[in-house]
Amino acid sequence: MKLMKLTVLLLGMLLIINCNRQKKFNFNRDWTWEELSQFTEDQDTQKYITDLQKKLQSEEAYFLFQKLDKIKNPKDIHLLADLEKIQREKGGHFFSIIPDFFKQAEIIPPPENFDYLVADAFYLGGIHAVINRYLATGGIDYNVNFKSQTLKPVNRNKANLDLHINTETIKKLLQLYKSKKIKPSEITEITESQTFKTMLDCRRAEQTKYPQALPNSEDLAYFIKLSTETGPIHSLWNWINPANNFGFAELSNNHERYSTLITYIEDNEQLFEDYILARLENYLPDNFQFNTNLDFAVNFGQMVWSTDDAVGVNIVHIKDDFHTYATAIRKEIFQKTHRQLCQKNGTLKPNFSNEKDQEYYEVLSFIYFTGCANFISGSPVNFDYITLAKDSYGFLEQIHRNLFVQPNDEFVKANKMMTLGENGMFTGLGYLMARTIERKTGKEMLALCVQNGPVHFFKTYLDLQAAGKTEKYFRFDATIDAKINEYYQKQVQNYIQ
Repeated sequence: MKLMKLTVLLLGMLLIINCNRQKKFNFNRDWTWEELSQFTEDQDTQKYITDLQKKLQSEEAYFLFQKLDKIKNPKDIHLLADLEKIQREKGGHFFSIIPDFFKQAEIIPPPENFDYLVADAFYLGGIHAVINRYLATGGIDYNVNFKSQTLKPVNRNKANLDLHINTETIKKLLQLYKSKKIKPSEITEITESQTFKTMLDCRRAEQTKYPQALPNSEDLAYFIKLSTETGPIHSLWNWINPANNFGFAELSNNHERYSTLITYIEDNEQLFEDYILARLENYLPDNFQFNTNLDFAVNFGQMVWSTDDAVGVNIVHIKDDFHTYATAIRKEIFQKTHRQLCQKNGTLKPNFSNEKDQEYYEVLSFIYFTGCANFISGSPVNFDYITLAKDSYGFLEQIHRNLFVQPNDEFVKANKMMTLGENGMFTGLGYLMARTIERKTGKEMLALCVQNGPVHFFKTYLDLQAAGKTEKYFRFDATIDAKINEYYQKQVQNYIQ
């Protein structure tokens, strides 16, 4: 809809612009909006200038007009369509998060006179504003702007966990944007690094999330190379959408700020590590040891990813938002440490003789794991767990009934798909249970639940419910209470520490 409106406005303007106007405006200075308006007699051009003044900051406007003015062959403006097409083919597409804006590039007038140049600025500036709104509100956890956050000391009572912070690859990448001449071997060294190999491996492993082409190392090299180009068309391509070139466009646009950020993290490495790990360690056994690597990289659409050996974070998504770094990295480390604990005490996949019990235990495990992971990692500031919990509360009872009372496999399958998953409704229910356990019994009890698995987690919450210490509108019925007690007494208690 936004694209259609921009297109209609642009076409309307082209019908009335005087194509023979040949006046030349000097954009290579700090001009004013009033000067732009006075340079043309065309009322539509003046309206577009007024609109741009509202959308763009002065620095952005100077950049946009100067780059348009420097295009030697005005028809090269249509190359934006080629860049968009190649980006899609190489796996840098946005998977419906951001639409294609240049499928009809021919409607963009070559900036061969002042009015056409303003028309282009209006069109590209409008796209830039729309995309920033998409990125800010599109559900991909993207910080459009830097937050100017700093790290503060935290009390760290244990030292069970160790985080090896790797900034070497991202520093080499940032250095490219400062170089006047870049060797292909320098780009290859980055794309073939373990940091980016791990990122690509993780992306391929989750291919169901990315139904279209996936990039490989050669594609990354293409994106990096384009993001370092300083000609007017490539500069505009980077500016229009910071997620272009697989996200390397944003790194190019603000490489100095990212370099400053990396230097700050290196200078405050212990503060950074303590801020992330101190909270996690409170929920682990005193004798539990764990270490992992942390890589800074770029990976459009994903804020964080993980392998057995490392956690990766997307610096262009998070920027200097240290709270988001902490919550995202904690959640990945929690998953790793949780797996080790559950394998040790046998609660990861206990052997049930009844397939229905096995399936039900899978649901309980999900609620327990996501609840503890989100609560302990420190939930995002906009995480509305109450609404999610209210929406999902009755589903657990319905799944129980359709598994054990009136078997209905199709109902169970459909509702598991709706309630399980990273953004499923059960995430809120588990969070509420974890929060209630800690608030009513203390951090030590929640730590025991983390260490002893889902049955201990549910049993603790149900004991609080029996004592009248839970919210009235989040009370499980007697059938769930009986099933949890059955598991606790007969099947899983041998694994409880």
